[in-house]
Amino acid sequence: MTHSALRVSEREAEVLSALGQHLSNAQIASLLHLSVRTVETHVSSLLRKLGAADRRELAELAPSLASVDPPSSTAGSRGVPATWTPFIGREREQKELIQALDTSRVVTLLGPGGVGKTRLAGEVARTLASRLPLGATFVELVSSRPGFFVQTVASALDVRERPGQALRDAILARLRPGRALLVLDNCEHLVDDTAEFLTALLGQATDLRVLTTSRARIGVPGERVVPLSGLSLVARSTGGAADSEAVTLFFDRARMLDAQFDADPAAVGELCAQLDGMPLAIELATARSATLGIAGLRAGLTDRLRLLSGGQSGDERHRSLRAVLDWSHELLDGEEQAALRRLGRFAGPFDLEAAAAVTALPPAVVVDLVGRLSDKSLLVHRQGSERWSLLETVRAYAWDKLGDAGERDQVTDRYVRWAKDVSAEIESRLVRGQAWQADFDAVSGDLRAALALADGELAAAVARCLGHLTFARRFLVEARTHYLRAAELATDEAQAVQDLWSAAGVAQVESKGQLRYEYAVAAAQRAAAAGDHGTQAAVLAEAVSVATRFPAIFERDIELTELQRMLRLAHDVAPPDDPVAEAQLMAADAWTETRLVEVPDVVTFQAAFDAAERAGDALLISAALDALGAAQVMGGHFAKTHELGARRLSLLARLPAHQPRAGSEIHDIVHMSVENAVSAGAISFALETARRFADDELVAAAPQMVESKPIVPLVLLGRFDEATMRGERTREAWESAGRPAARWMAPSMYSLVLCRALRGEDAAASEWRSFAGVELAGAQTRNVHFQVGGMASFVEARLALHFSRFDDASSLLAGLPTAKDAWWHARHWYFDAYPWAVTAELAVAVAHPDASACLVALEPAARENPWAAAYLARARARLSGDPADFLAALTAWEALDARYERACTLAMIPSRFDEACADLDSLGVSLPVQR
Repeated sequence: MTHSALRVSEREAEVLSALGQHLSNAQIASLLHLSVRTVETHVSSLLRKLGAADRRELAELAPSLASVDPPSSTAGSRGVPATWTPFIGREREQKELIQALDTSRVVTLLGPGGVGKTRLAGEVARTLASRLPLGATFVELVSSRPGFFVQTVASALDVRERPGQALRDAILARLRPGRALLVLDNCEHLVDDTAEFLTALLGQATDLRVLTTSRARIGVPGERVVPLSGLSLVARSTGGAADSEAVTLFFDRARMLDAQFDADPAAVGELCAQLDGMPLAIELATARSATLGIAGLRAGLTDRLRLLSGGQSGDERHRSLRAVLDWSHELLDGEEQAALRRLGRFAGPFDLEAAAAVTALPPAVVVDLVGRLSDKSLLVHRQGSERWSLLETVRAYAWDKLGDAGERDQVTDRYVRWAKDVSAEIESRLVRGQAWQADFDAVSGDLRAALALADGELAAAVARCLGHLTFARRFLVEARTHYLRAAELATDEAQAVQDLWSAAGVAQVESKGQLRYEYAVAAAQRAAAAGDHGTQAAVLAEAVSVATRFPAIFERDIELTELQRMLRLAHDVAPPDDPVAEAQLMAADAWTETRLVEVPDVVTFQAAFDAAERAGDALLISAALDALGAAQVMGGHFAKTHELGARRLSLLARLPAHQPRAGSEIHDIVHMSVENAVSAGAISFALETARRFADDELVAAAPQMVESKPIVPLVLLGRFDEATMRGERTREAWESAGRPAARWMAPSMYSLVLCRALRGEDAAASEWRSFAGVELAGAQTRNVHFQVGGMASFVEARLALHFSRFDDASSLLAGLPTAKDAWWHARHWYFDAYPWAVTAELAVAVAHPDASACLVALEPAARENPWAAAYLARARARLSGDPADFLAALTAWEALDARYERACTLAMIPSRFDEACADLDSLGVSLPVQR
């Protein structure tokens, strides 16, 4: 392997391996789950690193240079129902389905209830999972309700909603990259939802295949229908009933109950014919085969069929299945019948405690009845769990019987109350840090169904719990909807205020600043109506703080006059002895000051922090530390700001990520700890912090944050390949999220201009300059603090310095600081030390008459940021020409592990020039232009 190959990253090696297989960029993107643009970036990097002339040469180099294996070709199967009985027959249907999926993107397995659609679809999924790069995912829709189809699919895929990205889009992002199979089981009650979902899905996930099972066509373009009827009643090999699929199934299931069971295959064949070969009907009949024998079974079944002859309901197979269910129901005793019909209220799997609550039967009796109904194949035990469910057809039958018994209202009332209790119990486990998610996923369909049936305070309680649980599950839009409904239904105004406050927290995690502000204002109005002026003041003050603290997630700035009016009202109504209101008010006063003066008095911010500590609330303390840090930044005290950011990190253990308001604060802690560290020149700390939270469940809900936070540290360290790759992924995540307001991303995106331009990629540099400086940053109002300004000034000054574009330097040097104390008299923002320092070196390079004074003015920045100190050291070396000064500057850059800046400094030392050339070449950067 050549020296160049040793610099190939793992991801580049994967791309290289794929090039060796002569795959196109689109095929590589699908295989590695990347965007085509990212693949193009990797190919360009490989061409440069390996000195290859074109893709063909890279493909020839691949066998000897690829250092990692290509990704696995299979992702396996997810969610396919476990089986514990042999799969009988259906070879022809299985082959037909697999062939249909080869040529059609949507295949519907169509048939009546009980015909075996679910089992056959599961077998097809298992077969195809090993053949497809992304495997197969099986989604059970029995317990899902209209309006919650997307959440059910997301749970099966373990997809989480992300700020600015609808849950549907997150599912599309998961399924889009490569070939996969999605099985949607039991769609008949969700045909409209399924059709809408598939229409959007198939337009984007072009390599996806979908198999649905349903009693009705889905009705999407290109749908291929494969009808499924009963099992074969005649064996192909003999032409008789013996060994037919239906008879084989009967004997297999009967012998599971009685190993000695035997009967005339012809008689069994006649019985199966009366059952139309329906697998469910056959399995129900075998439950009594040992005690009644074939003759008894045929006699009972024949009577029931005669009663149903000439009916008006559906086709003959449906009436035959109804006959089996009627007959099986008649064989139950009174307790069993009551339990079965009441259990029909459940939409999904239930445990024994839930069964007892909804049936109103004693727990010991329920245990016995569930066992007896399971033995008779009317309940299915969920393998690997302590839950049972009704097959869909049995559930529908039980629901009808519940109506016949006149029990629907009282059973529904118990069902809703059970939902309230179980959601509260799962919520308590969430709060205590105990396992909760699996149980929530198991009952979520029933909780949503119960909420739709509830009203009044009972509905509010269920909605409130669901809001909390779905937020913790990261179904953000659903969580916000539940909190808003809880607030609407709440009869307790104080509770309604908390619900709206929680909805506001969810909106902030979604990066919807405007909604967050509006919900807080609404909460304050409800608090005022309840006479709770302490909460009214606290919520109003927090709304003011949010509008000034997080302008980057607002579509438009809130007018200062509106904020001042709200703040005056908050002060007027706040009780004198409410520590929380006091802390919120002082924080709002401090944040408002940042829009009124150039450099705010840090005393105001320190007072806000002291008030938060008196309140003893970690959330308020973190917010106050952020405010104090912002004041220190504006005064130029970056080292102090970094120290405050580290203190905020230490508060994470006290902030429950499952609570919406805490969740939004956690987002900001991670974001600002990196910004603070970079501003103070603590680049290794910034990079470590950014990567530390990459796998955090809450932060990962915002992929553009995860991808973007390491970019500026990577650029400063000269790790341009990794920075560029992350930039592409950040932009892709932002676009997938619907291009939300994200001015906070502008600095990291603008730093990529430096990477591109230094490598001679001028067109790409110009495009990123426009993206960051115009599309993201937008109008640079005072409230945005000219957010991208510091990074933009740094990048442009550094490029002017590298390429000796001194004709372009005049505008950069126009505001050259020369007074000794200029640093302390200017209003600063994050990253300001970098443009000040580079501008000072640029002044020396162009022989500006005030260059020496500029170096003196830079000294305070050098004390706040070691990178500024290194730039200052090199500028002084340029000014003096003393080799010892150049070596001092080189030592400073080496201590910072700044590869690009070290190489540029080496180029100024004649004896180290060749080393500089090699280092810059490894970065893909040309030598600095000397004048």
